[in-house]
Amino acid sequence: MGQISQEERNFLEKYEPVKIGMIGYSGDSVEVIQKKPEGGPACAVKFALDEKFEAGMLPRRYEIIYRPDLGLPTGSAKKVVDTYHELCDLGCLCVVGPHSSDNVYMMKEASDQRKVPVISWAGTEKLAGEYLFRLGNGDCGGDPALMAAWLQKKGYSNIGIIEELCPNGEEYMKYFKLECRQRQLTISKTETLSQFSGHENICEALKRLKASGADAIAYIGYGFLLAQNQLNPAFDAVDWHPARITTTAFMYYLTGYASFEGWVGIDQDCPDNPLRNHFAEAFYPVYKDALYLEYRDNWLNGVQLLSYDTGRVVAEALYRVPMLTPEGVKEGLERIRWMKASVGGPDTHISCSRHEHNMYSGNWLCYGRIENGKLKFEGLYE
Repeated sequence: MGQISQEERNFLEKYEPVKIGMIGYSGDSVEVIQKKPEGGPACAVKFALDEKFEAGMLPRRYEIIYRPDLGLPTGSAKKVVDTYHELCDLGCLCVVGPHSSDNVYMMKEASDQRKVPVISWAGTEKLAGEYLFRLGNGDCGGDPALMAAWLQKKGYSNIGIIEELCPNGEEYMKYFKLECRQRQLTISKTETLSQFSGHENICEALKRLKASGADAIAYIGYGFLLAQNQLNPAFDAVDWHPARITTTAFMYYLTGYASFEGWVGIDQDCPDNPLRNHFAEAFYPVYKDALYLEYRDNWLNGVQLLSYDTGRVVAEALYRVPMLTPEGVKEGLERIRWMKASVGGPDTHISCSRHEHNMYSGNWLCYGRIENGKLKFEGLYE
């Protein structure tokens, strides 16, 4: 596609913009969102849509209708479903979010009823429905495969598990046990903690894991204890610093790297990806003043790249629609083939079809490490 002409721009001004619903990323606090609704990942979604509009790929101007994520684990799943219905009532042709696995379990019934497609980052394999599309911020089956592969490659054999008590914690565990069995990794002990465990309980759990002879720790779950900086102080308190790896809960590093110092995790930011590097050069000069102050120092990360891909997917669907209706956007999404992705390794691409709504293929997950207060690339899955 070329560049949109002024004549085309004037022509599109006469028409009502298409409406795109967006339910905020669950890593954003409600307080911060209310102060600046488009300060977080929504910036990258908008940037991608603007790029495609300027390239002449959008059939109309667009309008993002943004709502905060009021769902689980701190809110309720009902509030997320109610927000989806509200966005449908406002005429949105598709809804980006909810993204938490905790909340998408209820979305099949709602999306079947309203027939407005949902694009979610949820990692659960239970995100399945005619109007549900997954652009995964991790994978409850894939994350454990990468974690076990890393542990084996690094020579660890006795794995202690911190299992977070949450719906996707159970799903992760099922696959992690299978992967450990296949790679002959011994699970020395499992400690199950609630999302709101206190410092004393965490310390006691770590002491038991240490006594079990574990030479590495796998954190399985949504990531609340990590994001709230509960784990590193507990490791310090018991004077134990084993190797530590976690799921895509790792990407809560966007709340601050200090909580994740010394951790390896499943990430989506690979410096060898050309589209990632295009985004890195083009995005910040445009949006540096709009980003949350909390994100200024670590603005380039897997969540921003995922947001950029999300906006590009919406734009591609609008380019391919047979008709500007929710059903047309669904069909547009299902027509996407071999679209380059900004997340993951250079071979990562996005495709869809009528019966396959898991959209990432290739090395779309990779490893990251927080070391000396900086995010470092740890490699691709081998």
